[in-house]
Amino acid sequence: MLAFFCSFGTADLFCTPTKCKHGHQFPIDKKNLRDQYNNAPMSQRNDNRVLHAFARAIRPIVRLLVRNSIDCTAITEVVKSVFVEVTANDYGLHGRETSLSRVSAITNLNRREVRRIKDNLDKGEVVGKIKPIAVDTVLDVWHTLPAYLGDDGSPLELATQGASPSLTSLVKLAGRDTPAGAIKTELLRLGLVQVLNNGRLKPIARRAPMIDDEHDLALAFEDGLLPAAECIVHNVVYKGADQQWPYCIISADADTAADLPVIRQTSLYAINRFCDELPAAFNALTPADLAVGHSNNSRSVRVGIFHYEVNSDGDTVAIATQ
Repeated sequence: MLAFFCSFGTADLFCTPTKCKHGHQFPIDKKNLRDQYNNAPMSQRNDNRVLHAFARAIRPIVRLLVRNSIDCTAITEVVKSVFVEVTANDYGLHGRETSLSRVSAITNLNRREVRRIKDNLDKGEVVGKIKPIAVDTVLDVWHTLPAYLGDDGSPLELATQGASPSLTSLVKLAGRDTPAGAIKTELLRLGLVQVLNNGRLKPIARRAPMIDDEHDLALAFEDGLLPAAECIVHNVVYKGADQQWPYCIISADADTAADLPVIRQTSLYAINRFCDELPAAFNALTPADLAVGHSNNSRSVRVGIFHYEVNSDGDTVAIATQ
């Protein structure tokens, strides 16, 4: 048996617990959730609920980044950069750019850090110099330090433990406080070393690979995440019915895994039909329906539709790891 419910725009996020205006049943008492939220302490509302929801939202993205050897330090640098960019551009007074001191006050970054990031942004760099991930640092030392190179200049085969040269001593020289065993596990997981018959490790690559195509990853963020985020943020900020952008989620709960292929096919059929009908509806608009002429405020209108699945605990389905 399938249970369906619908959420159409932010205006309906807290509609009655029995039915929304589209006639779909709601298994969750959303009014009670709203009351709990409104009556919660301010610190809990701002810090806990919002940040916990944000953590859930970025979890599938983090999975994708880790899968492609993009670590926390790189993303931290990107987040800092975006915070500085947004506050510098959006919160200035009298049409001027926000001062470094105010950017520091808003972002909670010290002024030296703000200046460093702002200088990078002025040079067109979203992020500055990022520290290599642990395995890349170890591999760099392995391929360049004379004590770890053979007579022909190729990296030596190393034992995990023992006196130098070994993986343990190599990790220490690379300045990592991670145990050599953990580095070895990552090197093996990423296919960067080979274990020989004598138990020694032989490097077969110098950089951690990206599992997925870089172009596909960029498109996924730019054409998938960005439009969805813009729509959600717009509807949170602008509450008027005439200002809301269309936003609808239809959910179907499958009792068994055997139901999923049927639901996916149904989604595919409905999405294809929608994608065929919407361009025709746009093309059918006449000048009488539209404000004829050009404006400096013209916009490109895009409509996105997608299918996704979550586990019974509400978490997104984990992707394959390498």
